[in-house]
Amino acid sequence: MKLQSLIEELEKQKPLKWDKKMNSSHIEMILDENQPILKLQEEKSFSITKPCHSQIAEKLEIPLKYYHKMEEAAPELLAENVNTWLRKNGKDVFVRGLGESVRAFLSDRYRVIDHLDVLYCSLNELQAHEAEIEDCYVSEIELNIKVKSGKLRDFVRHKDDLIMGGIFLTNSETGHKALRVEPRLFRVKCSNGMIVEELVTREIHIGNGDEIADEII
Repeated sequence: MKLQSLIEELEKQKPLKWDKKMNSSHIEMILDENQPILKLQEEKSFSITKPCHSQIAEKLEIPLKYYHKMEEAAPELLAENVNTWLRKNGKDVFVRGLGESVRAFLSDRYRVIDHLDVLYCSLNELQAHEAEIEDCYVSEIELNIKVKSGKLRDFVRHKDDLIMGGIFLTNSETGHKALRVEPRLFRVKCSNGMIVEELVTREIHIGNGDEIADEII
């Protein structure tokens, strides 16, 4: 994906995003044409993305294999199980949505770090270091950006063995991955970057609850 296409996609998603913090007892799973959907605080109902189904199972401690078996073969039983444990759980949860879908079911301590904020903040720094985005893409669960720098370059063994430095940046808006900034070595004669495991910066999406206050609608 080209950078401009990524920016356009994230800008298009921005007005469709919504977040809600609520007690789990105010959430109900119901069926729509035999498909499980979520009803939030007696408001409208939302479809559930596949990654979010896995988070619901994990949060309610329902074995994932059994959860998917109920989803496919006995959706009424799935709704009964989920609703029972939602009521018994009684804890606050943080729900993230996109348009008509619930895309994340998270702890109320989840700290929001959205893709656009990461991207724009990164672009400001990258421009100052003559860096270019080599590749990027966004999926339901993550944003990946490969960067190489024109300033970070040197010869390893001889003048034809040039390496360039860069970073590999990953973020998730749905709690499936932490924000990671990994050093990257790019050998010019190679088409692929090599991830250096040391010196990795990793920022998990957990706070004390105060950080998400301004992000909730």
